[in-house]
Amino acid sequence: MSFLLNDRSFHGQFATLELFYAAMRAVMRIRRTALAEGHELECHRSVGGRAVTPAHDLFEAVRACAERDQRVAVLQWLSGRGPFWDDAREHSADRWYEALGDVVTDSAVAEAAERIRNGRATDLVSASPSDWLSTPLVVEEVDGAGSRIPTPVENHWTTSTVEARARELRGPIGSWADLEARCRRVSRLVFADDSFAPLGSEPFHRGLAEEILTRVETLGRLTACLTRDGQLSAAGLALQQQFCVGDKAWFTDSSAGEKIDFKDDLTFRDPLRPGERLFCTWHGKVKNRQIRIHYSWPVPAGEVVRVVYVGPKITKR
Repeated sequence: MSFLLNDRSFHGQFATLELFYAAMRAVMRIRRTALAEGHELECHRSVGGRAVTPAHDLFEAVRACAERDQRVAVLQWLSGRGPFWDDAREHSADRWYEALGDVVTDSAVAEAAERIRNGRATDLVSASPSDWLSTPLVVEEVDGAGSRIPTPVENHWTTSTVEARARELRGPIGSWADLEARCRRVSRLVFADDSFAPLGSEPFHRGLAEEILTRVETLGRLTACLTRDGQLSAAGLALQQQFCVGDKAWFTDSSAGEKIDFKDDLTFRDPLRPGERLFCTWHGKVKNRQIRIHYSWPVPAGEVVRVVYVGPKITKR
């Protein structure tokens, strides 16, 4: 599941900066809701140049904001960490897309339609108020002969609909393969090709699968809080305190003795660098049936978290 920030919903409609700030706070609440459900809100790298008032583009307006926390949070997202959907765009810039009577090629509107046609669940998030407050949006690709291929795209401007949509698409997990597919959709994580193979020895249990997915989604939330230098933001430190500290922590490092006794068992192939190995002692815990999720941690600057093992506890004595 992907959510894309509708850049076209910023079109100079705000009469004052205060009205824009109110709308941006609502967008940031929606983003937090999406992250809590395990999904990123992706944006276009050029969204900061969109007009929001008659005198300001988005970045100019944000930099003028007196509320430092809001200013920093928005700039870190839209001009820093992203994620940016145009880094891996699926629609071609030389194809013609229209919606609500406008040409929307090279926008999130066109990208969402193309992803849906490619089989990827993708919705839009729009600023409110704007000219884009309708759902679903019908996006049409117009070919050289003038034929129109319509694609309906769900569009959100409230936290409640984003939360409901994410949960609706989740549904019950029906198999280990279903669990694997859902985990692999969690943003900011890279999974080894065989990371879920060890689960094959375990009888499928829906409750256990839900717990594993919750751990993976939480790891994705923690990873999304990494800064460019590999450190955790303030929000990340709060998540770390909540989930990585204490007797009931979901995520912990292996003990010193386990690192010695199980060194070979805790060393895995690097899914991104063939021939290289990773010593992955950090793991997520599901106490039911003693399931573990091993991943690379800490994360060097510029690197991503690799999930290399999901299955029964390795360090059994």
